[in-house]
Amino acid sequence: MGEIARIVDQLDRAWQGPAWHGPEVRLALAGVTASQAAARPIRAAHSIWELVHHLYHAGQIVLLRKDAPG
Repeated sequence: MGEIARIVDQLDRAWQGPAWHGPEVRLALAGVTASQAAARPIRAAHSIWELVHHLYHAGQIVLLRKDAPG
């Protein structure tokens, strides 16, 4: 398995399992409401929504680069 394929596989496992770090993101987010995701109980920390947004877009960048020529 090449490096790009390994990264794509790890991202897929992080979202859908089995993940090396524990519960997959999809399972960890099950039942989280929009208001819970937007909440910021620790003022200096990111919200769940912000973290998921970051994970999603980082994954999209990996997929774009995977399919890019050269």
